[in-house]
Amino acid sequence: MKHQLTILFFIAICLSFSSVFGQSTEVLTDSQETQDSVIAVEEVEEGVKFMHTERRESNPLQIQLVGTVASARPYTGAPGAGLHLGYQLSNVVYIGLTGSAFFDNRNQWDDAHSYEYDNSSNDDDDDDCCDSREVYGQDGVRKSESELDPIYLAEMRFTPWDFGLYFSLGGMYRGEQTSTITYKTKEREIGENTYTTGLEALVEYEAWSGLALGWGINHIFGNGLTLGTAFNIGLGRQEAEVTVSSTSAVSEADMEYWKKQIKSNEKQIPYICTLSIGYAF
Repeated sequence: MKHQLTILFFIAICLSFSSVFGQSTEVLTDSQETQDSVIAVEEVEEGVKFMHTERRESNPLQIQLVGTVASARPYTGAPGAGLHLGYQLSNVVYIGLTGSAFFDNRNQWDDAHSYEYDNSSNDDDDDDCCDSREVYGQDGVRKSESELDPIYLAEMRFTPWDFGLYFSLGGMYRGEQTSTITYKTKEREIGENTYTTGLEALVEYEAWSGLALGWGINHIFGNGLTLGTAFNIGLGRQEAEVTVSSTSAVSEADMEYWKKQIKSNEKQIPYICTLSIGYAF
């Protein structure tokens, strides 16, 4: 009887060890599978990282078409288009040149924006909306014309991350700009007095060149396609040369007041925003 109890006790202990060992094996197996999964994910991530880095270094030449919005007054900007050429010197350093011209060498938004120097409201329900639109502080605009020269940007980009975010330092050239605004003959306030007169304002900016800072994203896909967007701003300010005239007698003091008002409000900081699509060779 004692031998039977001893055998049964031994069998029970063996079963217990077997159960514990089985569970330990399962835990070890699960742990190994988890570790293998982590290693696999890390290998995939490293592979993606390596592939992107490899594309950047093995396809260093880039050509892109760019759509742009660049500084222009009296409105906040003007649309244009151009071309970007660049070369990847290393995984981190890239040099490029962007040139952009404005459609028909003018601001296509001339007739679609309002510009006010004060808080007066425009009557949007007026049949002649342009009469209530203020440009350079006067309403009754009859015609708005502009001439805009191209803008150029040479830059060196620094790309610390593989997905394409970069910061840039370079030089910007902003060509000459001219805006001519012609106003209808109507009763209007100029300076401290009221006149019935038409007006004309000629506002000119000389060409500007200087340092520029920027940031953006330029991503290279596996097939060589590139997509990007960026903002670059010049480290300087352009001041306008202003000429004003009237169709009726207006005091010299009041015309000088209006001229100074335009000069003080029309300072411009040059910038360029871009959306780009192209190919890396």
